Amino acid sequence: MNRDRAILFSKARDENLTRDELSQLERLLQSDPEARRDYLRFMQLHSLLENRPAEADEMAIEEALTDSKFIHLPRSAALTSLATAVVVAVAAVFGFQKLIPETSPHRDIATLLYAEDCQWGQSTSPVEGQRLSPGPVWLKNGVAVIRFDGGAEIFLNGDTKIQLESAGQAKLDHGDIVVRAEEGAEGFLLGTPSGEFIDLGTEFAVRTGTGGDTELHVHEGAVAVGSNVFKAGEAILFNKSKEVVNENVERKAPRFDEMVQRSKPRERRDLMIAYEGFFLNEGRYQPGEIQGGKGWAGPWRLRTPGEYGHHGPDTTKDMQIAYARMEMTWPIRGGKQGMLELPAGRNIRTRQLAKSIDLSGDGITYVSFLAADQRDGTADGKHSFRVSLRPSENYFGETLSIGWAKNGVPRVMTSSGQLRRSIRKIPANETVFCIAKITSRARGGDEIFFRFYRKEDSLDIFEPADWDIELRDFDYSASLDLLLLTSHGDSATLVDEIRIGPSWRSVTPLDEANR
Repeated sequence: MNRDRAILFSKARDENLTRDELSQLERLLQSDPEARRDYLRFMQLHSLLENRPAEADEMAIEEALTDSKFIHLPRSAALTSLATAVVVAVAAVFGFQKLIPETSPHRDIATLLYAEDCQWGQSTSPVEGQRLSPGPVWLKNGVAVIRFDGGAEIFLNGDTKIQLESAGQAKLDHGDIVVRAEEGAEGFLLGTPSGEFIDLGTEFAVRTGTGGDTELHVHEGAVAVGSNVFKAGEAILFNKSKEVVNENVERKAPRFDEMVQRSKPRERRDLMIAYEGFFLNEGRYQPGEIQGGKGWAGPWRLRTPGEYGHHGPDTTKDMQIAYARMEMTWPIRGGKQGMLELPAGRNIRTRQLAKSIDLSGDGITYVSFLAADQRDGTADGKHSFRVSLRPSENYFGETLSIGWAKNGVPRVMTSSGQLRRSIRKIPANETVFCIAKITSRARGGDEIFFRFYRKEDSLDIFEPADWDIELRDFDYSASLDLLLLTSHGDSATLVDEIRIGPSWRSVTPLDEANR
């Protein structure tokens, strides 16, 4: 794939096409079968599509790729296969003329997944979980991992400066990196002073000195450099004139996972803003008697009459602490000592945070908890549960809620009426680990993501590339300082290990989960 075509595809994915480029891409894809095949490998739709539909028929996909009447699907759909993604990508491009303004808006293209002992060379220091826009990233010391929206991940080590250009493209100025572009992330383009490297589904290491010479170590798959393709096991040295100087460089560059392990990633419980583990003896308590944990401004309480709204008072007025009722294969303390049992009926329990979540500026907050829905799983068993964040200054003002409806379908809601659901269901009578990520911006839309993990799932040290729910483009400015646990229905819900913090590692039990 040549440079011009790769850049065109990248700009299409990021919705940065001008009208002339849009026409050029349309002509190319309609007339050139090879271009359509390149498009299939290259295009990733993580930044275009939000929810996953049912699997598409592969024969229909193949017909669509060769038919001038491309299938048109809504941009809100997300896809279960790369081939399906390409069909919708093409459809999105051809339907794009009605959507794009004269100048496409600025957008983020990557996420900083991991940052350990980092010293940054730029004026602002990014933090874990932060979305990154096109521009330079200069890591002077430490290690970091960036995931591009196209799927490729880059491990940065030591003094490394890189330019983020699009969801599928970057340029290395100098330093050491390892690129991992697994299935679905093919086509990532890395520019260097010694040439452009196009990944063909691979993992490779690159080392560029300040003089411009560049080493390429292909760990897996293949990398295209100009007209040459280098395969796994090869290590090559290029000079700044883009010439091959040595085709037999000693293969000593470490792999991606090895670099991560060397950095000794760990939990960051020390960064937690708030924590509740319900470490109490089994039995019934008045809400005001439960005031353990950290990061709270007071004990648990019932709602006041002014907070009832149209629901009315709760059906219970105490708090039941259960014991050893949750099952999780990870050796987590939660569920083995005390846990809160919200009984059948209508129950809302509230606790105020000592430090509020300010949505008026730039910020990232993660909320996690363990839960077990005790419904029997039949059509008659109905029970809903949610965790909400509200402002005490305006209780019925801007609110965020995560949880599931009476059919076990997870959902994320805002008080302004936005709602997103997952295609996966919370299993009945099974413990799940739930986590939400809230991104607020002083300028631009806010976001909230949600995902749940079952006992057989493994937790990574990085946040997932694919969340169960993604709700974007709401604009809140409230200061959320009330956390509410709400259950309603004919069965109980168990809740434990409520954690609030600024990063994935601050609220995720990684040390226990990965032993």
